[in-house]
Amino acid sequence: MEIENELKKINERLENIEIKITQLNKEPIGERPAWLNFIVAFIVVFICILLFGGILILFF
Repeated sequence: MEIENELKKINERLENIEIKITQLNKEPIGERPAWLNFIVAFIVVFICILLFGGILILFF
């Protein structure tokens, strides 16, 4: 009896996970193309490196 209840709970959880996965698949991933995301990420990392290098130069 207990095992059946546990199996029902697990089955309900799996169904909920399946519903969430299908909802995530239907949502748009992003509006920008991948190459634009790459350029933005590259620029952000480059600026962070410049800032970090500037801070190191100030303290050392």
